[in-house]
Amino acid sequence: MKYTRILICVGLCAFFFVAPMPHSVFAQLATPPAAVTEGQIVNPISYNSLGELIVAFIRFLLIMVGSLSVLFIIIGAVRMVTSAGNEKAVTAGKQTVQWAVLGLVVALMSFSIIAMVQSLLGRQ
Repeated sequence: MKYTRILICVGLCAFFFVAPMPHSVFAQLATPPAAVTEGQIVNPISYNSLGELIVAFIRFLLIMVGSLSVLFIIIGAVRMVTSAGNEKAVTAGKQTVQWAVLGLVVALMSFSIIAMVQSLLGRQ
């Protein structure tokens, strides 16, 4: 019974998150883009340099680390609440929350750390 409820919840969440998303349609263009007909190479990404691409990738990773940190803070809190007086479970929950908060702080400070290292190396 417990697994049935979990499967129903996961199925409903998947439906409500995936159903509204636009689906890709693969079709040929009636006319090629102007840059292709003129013999120029089109940049398929919106970044003009490797540095901009790396910064965008790092920002994406920071968003993922921040999201995972919040998730693990919640998991640690649930472990502490559901410990039912078990000291090992309370300690494990506290450690989960502590490490998640530390990860969140490091993720938030990473841009400052990178800027300090670049200034020490003399790069801008």
